Amino acid sequence: MSLIIRIDPEHEADAFGLLMVEGVPFKSWKNGETMLPDGALRLLEKAEIGFKVIGPATYAHFGPIRDRPSEAV
Repeated sequence: MSLIIRIDPEHEADAFGLLMVEGVPFKSWKNGETMLPDGALRLLEKAEIGFKVIGPATYAHFGPIRDRPSEAV
């Protein structure tokens, strides 16, 4: 299951770096929310990175990353 969390802003760069090094898929938005697998929460806890669980990811969270359609090349 994927969860939506909000990482403490002062630790956000550390959290994203840790998730990338560990190969954990995640997606973040400008509003400060991050979607990741629930198993990844243990990594953040071990690294003592603070976060708040917002809730489970919904179908809308799995939409495309782009906000606008791609342009013809």
